[in-house]
Amino acid sequence: MLALWALVGVAAWQLFDVFRNQGQDRWIQVGVPAALLIVGFWVAYRMINWPVFADFLIAVEAEMNKVSWPSRAELIRASAVVILFVFALAAVLFAYDVFWQFVLKRWIDILRYAFN
Repeated sequence: MLALWALVGVAAWQLFDVFRNQGQDRWIQVGVPAALLIVGFWVAYRMINWPVFADFLIAVEAEMNKVSWPSRAELIRASAVVILFVFALAAVLFAYDVFWQFVLKRWIDILRYAFN
């Protein structure tokens, strides 16, 4: 709920800033964002206490407790493998690109001289 409240708060602050920069009347500058803030807080509170959504959050928490998180060393090793694989794949694709550019350029030059 706190995350939803933070999202609503940031949206209200941004709306206030937009109205202030446009030079709107003071009641509009403050009133519309305040109304958005109040309605947003109420909707977030109601959403969290809605039984279907609350059951979903409880199920998510139960599933997150089942997850086996890697240790820091495992995370570093796995990240290094992924990064190295991405660089190796980029090098292979670059080599293919250079090869086919060379081959096709030569064939186009040969065809150009053959038909002239």
